[in-house]
Amino acid sequence: MTEQIQICQFTRCLAVSELRVGGKLEMFDGSIQAIYEEIVDDKKIRMKWKFKEWEDYADCVVDFVSFNDSCEVNVTITNIPSHDSFGSHIHIENIQRGWRENIFKMIYGIFGYPLRDE
Repeated sequence: MTEQIQICQFTRCLAVSELRVGGKLEMFDGSIQAIYEEIVDDKKIRMKWKFKEWEDYADCVVDFVSFNDSCEVNVTITNIPSHDSFGSHIHIENIQRGWRENIFKMIYGIFGYPLRDE
């Protein structure tokens, strides 16, 4: 999920992933931007995360929970700005749907990791 080549594969777009504290993450040709703040191998990634249209970053934590030869991935995003730089309201449902449809479903389609139904 953090290797630049794999991100390019599942997003089918240019990507940058500098996996180190202070390194940047860009997906979908820069539409998604993040800065890695904490990396705990196989456990957690904490980053500042935003769409390029946002002035401010949100806080994003991706937790990896191992069990029975598998892994559950939980994404928590907090401190989401209320409006983007154009004054448009930011809808949390769109962010949730975007992660599911454009990231997790694409990872499933390319790499075969199963997706939990909700």
